[in-house]
Amino acid sequence: MSEFNHAVYDDTDWRPNGGDRIWFLVGPLGGVQLSFSHHPDASPGLGEWIGRAIHYHSPKPLFPGHRQRRGDCPYVPGWRCYQAGSLVPEDLPREWLAAGHDDEVIWRVLELAYQRFFADTTLQDYRKSMSRVLSEVLGGDETSG
Repeated sequence: MSEFNHAVYDDTDWRPNGGDRIWFLVGPLGGVQLSFSHHPDASPGLGEWIGRAIHYHSPKPLFPGHRQRRGDCPYVPGWRCYQAGSLVPEDLPREWLAAGHDDEVIWRVLELAYQRFFADTTLQDYRKSMSRVLSEVLGGDETSG
């Protein structure tokens, strides 16, 4: 049995001009959220699905000077979190589409991102941490994106 809770929010079925699909993965150390936007009228070459953001929700600060997020956060115990995020690399939506919209592609990415971000305590610098997470998850160059 997985140590994670998974959930998906998708409003693309009832929003004819596009919408969002958001994956939530929550574990004992925090949560990871990844979102795509669907644009059925996107220009050729852009693609209908665009990666928007990957967010990390932690019950403790992720870097020096990190301020607590305003409002409730359902991804951490106590409903208060410290949030950080980054853009989603453009190849992730393509990989998901190539797999026939198989959410297992996303869950594998989010579980690895969770492990690298929350469990790898050797990383001190937030920016280096984000770069390393995305590079390892997608197998790309740390300087790209």
